[in-house]
Amino acid sequence: MSRLSFITFCAKYYAEHVNKPSDEVYEIFKRENVIEMLQEDYDDLHGMGMEYKFYGWQGADIAPCVEQMDDEERRLYGKIKDPRMLYDLLSEIWCEYTCAPRLRQNWSEENRTLGQCSVTAFLAQDIFGGEVYGILREGGNYHCYNVVGDCKFDLTSEQFGDEKLDYTENPRQLREVHFAKEEKKQRYAYLREELRKKLR
Repeated sequence: MSRLSFITFCAKYYAEHVNKPSDEVYEIFKRENVIEMLQEDYDDLHGMGMEYKFYGWQGADIAPCVEQMDDEERRLYGKIKDPRMLYDLLSEIWCEYTCAPRLRQNWSEENRTLGQCSVTAFLAQDIFGGEVYGILREGGNYHCYNVVGDCKFDLTSEQFGDEKLDYTENPRQLREVHFAKEEKKQRYAYLREELRKKLR
């Protein structure tokens, strides 16, 4: 879990505990120097029983598929240990711009994965290989996730809260179809480039 993800997790967890809005808790953390303390003690604290919330995180132990990459991709993406590490990196990149336009008005720091599914799933496919599948949603759109061998994971599932999604018998998604939409292709390119900047 990255420093930003860890601090966000702590603020959200404490906000739920004291029943206060997370933005109010964040201001308290800043005023009382809690954020500074969390940053300084990150290495000691972040591994103490923290869990990810995206679907399939427990079994997301696959490594990058470096044999299908060119030299630059191998040098950069080879630094990513597994999908959990990719989630940490993307948590610092996902933003209103990378969100699907139809959902942007509802995007927030507290719901960073909203509208990020297809661009994220195809970027994860670049790194780990496998296939992208889609769950048909109301309105005819597909929510995308990844399957690599026996490993199935959905880096953006948190946007649905407590809703249980059905990850069985779903159709394969093709990037040529998704990226026929120029805005989606541009969002993917932006996400990919920002990830590469972090890895350089």
